[in-house]
Amino acid sequence: MRKRTGIVVAMALVLSSVRMAWAETKGKKEDVIEMERIVVTASRAAEEIKNASKYTTIIDEEDIRESNAQTIPDILRAQAGIEIRDYTGTGKTVNVDMRGFGETGPSNMLVLIDGRRVNAIDLSNTDWSQISLSQVERIEIVRGASSVLYGDNASGGVINIITKKGKGRPAFKLETKGGSYNTFGTLVEVSAANDKSSAWASGEYYDTKGYRQNSNLLRDDFAMRLNHAFGQAWSSGLSFGYHTDNYRLPGALSEAQMLAFGRRATTKPDDLAQTEDYYTDLELKADFKEKGQLQTNVSFRNRDVDSQYFSSSWSNENHITTVGITPKYTIDASLANMPNTLIFGADLYFDEDNILDGMMGAANDKILITKHTQGIYLQDRIQATDRLSLKAGYRHEMAQYLFHQITQVDLKEKKNLTTDVYDIGIVYLLGDTTNFYCDYSSSFRFPLVDEFFTSNTWGSGGLNTGLKPQEGKDIEVGIRHKISRQANVTLNYFHHAITNEIYLNPMTYQNSNYDKTTHQGLEAQGEYAVNSQFKLTANYTYTDAVFGKGSFEGNTIPAVPMHKASGGFRWTPDQAFTLNFLVNYVGSMYLVSDQQNAYPKMADYVTVDLNASRRWKNMELFAGIDNIFDAEYSEYGVVSVFSSTRNFYPAPGRRFMAGCRLTF
Repeated sequence: MRKRTGIVVAMALVLSSVRMAWAETKGKKEDVIEMERIVVTASRAAEEIKNASKYTTIIDEEDIRESNAQTIPDILRAQAGIEIRDYTGTGKTVNVDMRGFGETGPSNMLVLIDGRRVNAIDLSNTDWSQISLSQVERIEIVRGASSVLYGDNASGGVINIITKKGKGRPAFKLETKGGSYNTFGTLVEVSAANDKSSAWASGEYYDTKGYRQNSNLLRDDFAMRLNHAFGQAWSSGLSFGYHTDNYRLPGALSEAQMLAFGRRATTKPDDLAQTEDYYTDLELKADFKEKGQLQTNVSFRNRDVDSQYFSSSWSNENHITTVGITPKYTIDASLANMPNTLIFGADLYFDEDNILDGMMGAANDKILITKHTQGIYLQDRIQATDRLSLKAGYRHEMAQYLFHQITQVDLKEKKNLTTDVYDIGIVYLLGDTTNFYCDYSSSFRFPLVDEFFTSNTWGSGGLNTGLKPQEGKDIEVGIRHKISRQANVTLNYFHHAITNEIYLNPMTYQNSNYDKTTHQGLEAQGEYAVNSQFKLTANYTYTDAVFGKGSFEGNTIPAVPMHKASGGFRWTPDQAFTLNFLVNYVGSMYLVSDQQNAYPKMADYVTVDLNASRRWKNMELFAGIDNIFDAEYSEYGVVSVFSSTRNFYPAPGRRFMAGCRLTF
């Protein structure tokens, strides 16, 4: 009843605000929603969204600034086709899933920062706290398999986070904010640019006790980006980032524990971890005009994570270093008098993972893992007619794993994997307002380093040799239509047929392959500018993720909601004031490890968020309320198949945030 009341009130607020906007702004100049926005992720080269053969979205700097989001997952939560599961409610330990892969979603979605891979080679998943939201200029989301251009992990799609760089005259920004659960943050940012050079730097401090007991998070971030042009042809860029944090791990609560102790309780009051993560990226570009453009990036990343699980007397230390070399050459030329763009390049990554793992007070296992990946790719896009463009691509990728466990018994194992994938796409412009696209591609995912072995497999003296690489055949069909000067809509159908999808078997605690799975569904997104001051947005996702063969045939894949929707508005009655309203709905889903679909589903939920900002010259005040109606829900839950206990990670209740920005 409480949830239904929240929905009714939310819809009433939306309708009343629409009427108010009409009354106050009727007759004023209409807004125009443009489709022709530039995206670089879809083809690893700048192109308009209307030419992309996959469902692509851009979240720009204004969207980020006007939201009440504190982290990148916060702002992804309202996007079509993306499901967020935050374990601790602070944005530190987050599972992001695209296209209904459930628990393994993070392993099937590639995350980039300025084109640099940041996915972990182990099961720790992407650390979304490694980059502060304040550093982000825009986020590009490409749904659907992108293995040809990006290789491993891109089975469900790609999220590319583009960081800020210096612009215009020297500028200085100071921001401070505070809110619920003793949250406090402060930010300093400087920026400057001229015709040849640009510089940008940012430092941020953030501290929160979190919604639950033992969910504290304290983090510090620094980032900088320098760019310089050497004459007409050559330019370079240098990026550096440093992140450190200390965070607590409250763990899950059973239904009985939540009833007895409350949703904010913890049964693991001492578990904690800390991270130190830094990277540098050197970029070199050369523009040879009609002969093409060369871009080469060389990056280095060092990541240390120290976890202490006092509740189970277990500790773990991971030290991962990554070196990446990614040269790319692009040629724009004509082929039989038809405009043609050819991209070819290589992705070389060298990872090393040093692990200390074991019971506290006992001798730790020492494990050294190296993974070397070499991928070469090419993609050609030809403008066959004024309205028809064709795209074809191919990739060959090799990965070599070397495992060395140093214990009482010295164990060494090696694993080599090779694959070839392809991609074919068509985009057809139906007039000036509509374009139709279709894409057919193959995809793959190599096992993560610790999916190849567990205590069971190493105890018997070898790797999990039965584990196979994951393969897929993927179809995208969609239409982008500008209904009028004020409105547009995107409709997209996807179908992923996966063979040997990798998962953790809850009965054996060993990673295995499903026989066949199918992930298919519909995504719809629309925008309507009522006028220049009031814009409505909405999206809906239907996902049908099922097991195709094997012992689970016909069952639904756990942790995948069939229905998900978001809707809201942005009201800007003048250039100084902005009001944003957002409703999120996530449908019910089976809990992680319930492949049998034998237990009750995790309940669906609705959250309602509201935020506003007011600007005076160089000062801006902002405030927001998330989960206005204090909905009680969990984004992540897992069932123990041995005890039949359902365990949940309760999400935060109603929370407030307010602050001030000064710009000089």
